[in-house]
Amino acid sequence: MASCIIIGLLFGTLITLVFDFILRMLSSISGLSFDLELGWWFSDRAFWSYLFYILIASFVFSMLVIITDKFGRGVFLKLLIGRYKNPKEEWRIFMFLDLKSSTALAEQLGHFKYSQLIQDCF
Repeated sequence: MASCIIIGLLFGTLITLVFDFILRMLSSISGLSFDLELGWWFSDRAFWSYLFYILIASFVFSMLVIITDKFGRGVFLKLLIGRYKNPKEEWRIFMFLDLKSSTALAEQLGHFKYSQLIQDCF
């Protein structure tokens, strides 16, 4: 939990520095005058609204990544639209395969070649 707070503070600081840099570049290039005194961001409402937007958007996208990792690609959308609300009966085939001396064979072939052998058997 403490590491999340530290990372959040570091990102907040980085965002503040990036905003400051961009505004200073725009001010020097375009000739527009921005109020860029030390700590300008502390009282600027637009900065805080942008920061709030960035935080909410990063939270939403992070949650979508976590949900996609947990449920798999495309499942969350189907869950949201209610596809799984009314279950359907499906026929599935389950195959159980027991190979004689499979452990010794796996040690001899290695994990990659053994996995290919199992896939070829299916």
